[in-house]
Amino acid sequence: MFNNTSVLLLSFRYSKNLVIILFIHQLNNRDQDNNDVNIMIIAINFVNTKVRYRFMKADNINLATIIHTGEGEYDGLLRDFVEELKADGVNVQGLLTKHYKNPMIIYDISSNQEIVISQALGKNSTSCCLDLGKLAGAAFVLRKALEEKPDLVIINRFGTAEAEGGGFIEELQALIGEDIPVLTLTADKYLGAWQTFTGGLAEEVAPNKEALHAWFNKVRG
Repeated sequence: MFNNTSVLLLSFRYSKNLVIILFIHQLNNRDQDNNDVNIMIIAINFVNTKVRYRFMKADNINLATIIHTGEGEYDGLLRDFVEELKADGVNVQGLLTKHYKNPMIIYDISSNQEIVISQALGKNSTSCCLDLGKLAGAAFVLRKALEEKPDLVIINRFGTAEAEGGGFIEELQALIGEDIPVLTLTADKYLGAWQTFTGGLAEEVAPNKEALHAWFNKVRG
């Protein structure tokens, strides 16, 4: 069974999960220049003992992010990109940011329903005003996208909550597992957490519409 096959095993803890990554290298006997490298990702959740796994090509993960400074400067770029895709008949679902802070407002791309995800802390507060309960409530938009399998899903942020293993992280994992293309924004201060979560397999896209269209056309096939 394991002739001409080599396996590299990596494992690490992420939030409440034990993540095991198997890099499986298979040599094609008929053409030694045509090798397949598959990746098997197993996430074992210690809370509900659920085991998730999937096989995927190392060069075929349909996940990308735009790196930003954390000040919301590319929210408008994402909104414009989505409108162009929708005008071309592309089925885009997910969440976009309408207002970056005071209050934080995101909205459902499909219905335009606005969702406030911040809490009032007072004008002199320096704490993060993100309301994790309201953020969790917005996840229904991504679960709906998971069921309907659109051409593209936008997640407005890989942010504070996701970097700590919460927020939309489970929905993001599920979307990746179904090979649904996902695009998001990641602040540079969370880049380390993003790379840990993705294992370095996601693509970083330049912050312009030409690069975004090129990435989407590639993953859409």
